[in-house]
Amino acid sequence: MVVKVLGVNASPHRNGATVSLVEEVLQEARKYGAETKLIHLYDYNIKRCLGCLVEDVKKCNPDTCTSSPLDDDFKKVVDEILWADAVVFGTPVWWYNIPGILKDLLDRMTSYENTPVKYFDGKVAVLVASAGEDGSTSALVPLMITLNHMGFAFPPFAMTYINGKKHISEDGEAVSYARRMGRNIVTYVEKMGDQKWWG
Repeated sequence: MVVKVLGVNASPHRNGATVSLVEEVLQEARKYGAETKLIHLYDYNIKRCLGCLVEDVKKCNPDTCTSSPLDDDFKKVVDEILWADAVVFGTPVWWYNIPGILKDLLDRMTSYENTPVKYFDGKVAVLVASAGEDGSTSALVPLMITLNHMGFAFPPFAMTYINGKKHISEDGEAVSYARRMGRNIVTYVEKMGDQKWWG
C-alpha cells in the first residue's frame, strides 16, 4: 500500500514558514514511501458557506454545496482531500486564529460531514502553524477539534508550530517535530488500514 499524503497550505505565501513546515512533513513522509502532493488554498476560489444547515439540515450536503450559487473551486479542494490517506494542514496565525480562507473551507466541508457517508472518517491529519508573534496553539486546538469531529484521526505528536521566527531554520524543535509527523502519519495510516469509526 502506498500512503497518499496531501499538504494544504493556507498561507498566501509560497516561501514562508508555514509552507516550509508543511514541506518538511511531506519530505519525511516520502522517505517512508508516501506519495505526496501540495496545494495552496490561495490558488482556489472558495466562497463562503451560506449556512444552509441552520435553515434545513437536509440542504447541507455535497450536491447543494458544489452547485449554484456555490459553483466555485471547493469541490476541487475536497477531491484532493478525498484522494489522500493523510492530510497536513498548514496555517498562518492571524489574530490568534486561522485565516478566513481555511475557515471557509472547513465551514463548507460540513456538507461532506453532514451525510450518512462519513467522507473523512479515519483520514489521518496533522497540523502545522506559524505565527509572527504568538497564538499558534490558540489557532491549532480549535482546528484539531473541528477536524476530529469530521472524522479525521490524529496520531500522537500531531502538531507543531513556529512563533516569531522568520525562517524555520531558526527553530530546530519545530523542524524535528515536523519530520517526526511525516514518519508518524505514514505509520499511522498503515496501522489503521481501512478502519472506520462511524456507525
